[in-house]
This record gives sequence, C-alpha cells and structure tokens, in this order.
Amino acid sequence: MADLRSVITPEDEQAVQANSNHPIWVNMDDKGRKTLDAVKLGDEITTDFPFLRTPSLLNGAYFNGKYWERLVNKEELNTRIFKLANMKLASEGLYTTANSKAVTNWVINDIFKSRDIFTNEKPWLVSFENGTYNVKTDTLQPHNKNDYILGGFDYPLDTSGKEPHTINALVKYMVGDSAQFLTEYIGYMFYRSYEPFNKFVVLQGVPGNGKSTLNNSIIKPLMHEKNTSHLSLEELTSSESGARFNIADLLGKYANIFMDLKNVYIASPDQLKNLTGGDAVNARFKGGGEFALVNFATFLFASNELPPLRDDAGVFARALVLPTIAPVVRDNQEEQVKRERLFPKEQIKAELSLFAYYALRQFAKALDNGHLSITEEMQEATKKWRYSDPLSMFLSEETQSWQYEGGISTGRLYDELVSWYKDNGLDHVPSKIVLNRQLAERGIEKKKHRDGPDDNGSLKWRYMGIDLSN
Repeated sequence: MADLRSVITPEDEQAVQANSNHPIWVNMDDKGRKTLDAVKLGDEITTDFPFLRTPSLLNGAYFNGKYWERLVNKEELNTRIFKLANMKLASEGLYTTANSKAVTNWVINDIFKSRDIFTNEKPWLVSFENGTYNVKTDTLQPHNKNDYILGGFDYPLDTSGKEPHTINALVKYMVGDSAQFLTEYIGYMFYRSYEPFNKFVVLQGVPGNGKSTLNNSIIKPLMHEKNTSHLSLEELTSSESGARFNIADLLGKYANIFMDLKNVYIASPDQLKNLTGGDAVNARFKGGGEFALVNFATFLFASNELPPLRDDAGVFARALVLPTIAPVVRDNQEEQVKRERLFPKEQIKAELSLFAYYALRQFAKALDNGHLSITEEMQEATKKWRYSDPLSMFLSEETQSWQYEGGISTGRLYDELVSWYKDNGLDHVPSKIVLNRQLAERGIEKKKHRDGPDDNGSLKWRYMGIDLSN
C-alpha cells in the first residue's frame, strides 16, 4: 500500500487546511475560490441570534437573552438581519448586494411560524433580570427562549421573602381593607393570561386624593412603560373602523393603565367581555394585515366620577370598582408632608423588587383559593356603578324590539319612563331633549312615522324599532 503522505501533495494539505478554517457556510473549490451557501449562513444567524415572525408579529420578535422582544416594524427586522449577514459575509470577503439579499430573504421566510406561539404560552412564567420566575413552583429558573415569553422585566426579582413594609403601608393607606385585593391584582398583572379571574378594575375617588400616586410610585415602575399600554374605555370599546389599530397596541403588553377616564357614556361595552375573557378579537397594525389577538394585558383605570356604562350583565360581572379612601393631597401641604414622612420615595423605590415578589405570591394564593379578595365595599361600589345608568335599566326591563315599521310613540315611552322612575324611587328624570340624545347614542332613532304598536296609522314622532314589553 502506498504511503498516504506520498499521495497527498503539499498543495492539497494547504487547501484542506484553508477550507477547515472557514465557516460551514463557505464553500471552496479546487482553485481556492469561495462561494456562499446562503441557507447554512441563515441557519447560523437564526441559531446565534433567535428571531421569530408569527401571524400577529409579522414585524418580528427577537430573543434578547431573557425574553422575546417585539420589533417595532419590519424595517427594524430587515436592518438587524442585514447587519448580521453583512458582517459575516464581509469577514469572509463574500459581501455582495446579491449575497446579502439572499441570506436576509431566506432568514425572514424561515423564521415565520404559522401558529401564534406567544398566545398564553405558559402564562405562569415571568422573566426578570435574574431568571424566569415560575408562579406555580415559586422558583427562579434559567432564561429559555423556548418558553416563548413575550416581554419581560429588566430588574432582579428579590425572592428573599422580606416584607415590603413601606409599600404595603402605602397601599393600605390608599385603599383600606381592599389592600389585599389590590396587591393580588398587581401580581395578576405579571401573569400572561386574563384567565381565570377575568376582572378589570376602576380606581375611584375624589380628585387629588392620590390615585395617580399608586400608579406613579408602585405600578408604573414595576410594569415598565414598554410593557404598558394606555387605552381608555372609549378607545377599547369603539366601533369605528380605526379601533382595531387601538386594540393591536395591547399585543405583548402586561397592563393597560388609563388614569383619568372621562365622564362620557360608553354605549357599546361588549368588547370588554372579549378582551377580558381570553377570547380572540380582530386587530391590525397600521400597514399590516389583520390578526387574531388574545389579550393578556390586565386593565386598570382610574376616575373621579365613574363614566356611565350601558348596563350589560356580562360586562359588570367582570367590572370592579375600587374606592380610594386617602385624604386629598392636592393643595394640602399638611397631608403632603405627612405622606412624604410616612412613605419616603427612596424607601418605596428600594422595596419595589421585594413588592413584586410579594404581589406575585399573593396572586398565587388567590389562584389556589380560586378567587380574588374582593371586599363588600368593592361589591357595593360596583353595584352602584351598574345602577348609575337608570335609562339602560329601563330599556332592558321595560322595552323590547319592534319587528315592523315605525315604533313606539315618543310621548308614550316618555310617560312610561316617568312612571318607572317614580316606582323605583329615582329622582332626576331626564328631560325629553336629554332622552332623545341618550337614545340616539344607543342607536335608537327618532322619526315621524305612521306605524307603531300603540296607535297604528297616526303620523307622529316615534322611536324607531322599539316597543314596550308590557
């Protein structure tokens, strides 16, 4: 047998050595010329720098080592991949526009997944700076891209179990006996599913008593701005064509916080049931296609006066009013000094990580118990809110659809409304002008018509499409 060393020439050895020094995506011919394997380079990029695209995230997301982060637009995705591809191509002298495009296009197509894998994927896992917290097992575990956690928190979770005395005292000072509920609800915000409690909360109190203090001092720094949307009840329930752009902003957010609700009538609150019920709703980013959104952003609102909401049993089964009881601090120097003494800002800041863990543990207990710690005061306040719109109650209890032309005469309906107010011990019957406006907001049109259930054939003003139910 011939000696192998006599068969392999020095040139062959140099070629083998040269080829072995190149990445797997570089091919070398027998003359030492390099060519690109775009697929293998694309594989290397997606292995070293994980990217994903889904039907709801067509612009892409990338794993930053702790959690998946949503990219703002497709240009950002293209730019990131272009830079990675160009850097690697240039290192081997293979950069050309054609090569760059070939690799980038392959990566963008390869990272698309037809299933929305971020939808309620392991909602009990929460990413923090020092690891992924498991609500179920009360443990921190290593970050893992395969957990598919969309969004996270860039501070360490303090799991020492020390009590955040100052923050707990501030919460108690603001909401009294409902402090346990509010703590559980803040823990709920870290959980990437609206199930199982399906509640939204409105903080309600007199102007200037510190509703914003809870948000600015505790909730906002815990949640981070990038994890928070700020949509009002009006925006969330709008039926206008552009409303789907509003809804899309909830994608990947942990909380939706709006601290100053307007005192305007919410005529169509039905969307709240879908957004807080784990149901898919249609949403769309500007310039993008429509996709099905399953919201997990926990809703927290605040209001001096609760906005009138069309009575809907399903919506009010999810609504909770949380009264704030703290004294007014605005233009009250004595109260302001007292708060600064009792609740120093630096101490609150120092306890935030402790409180995040404390709130998560209280939420975990609520999960085990099967309910949040809703107080009687909250139940009464919520009931009062529901019945703060007597007209909706009247329409629900005393009217029905009229399936023919025309409708009930305006005079007859108004007389029945006045009697109903009196029978229920209610004051402040709306004037006919106010009634016309409020019915119009509900889509009930006033027209002159001859047909109706009470006096067919007489031309008079009628409310179209409705009749009395008795």
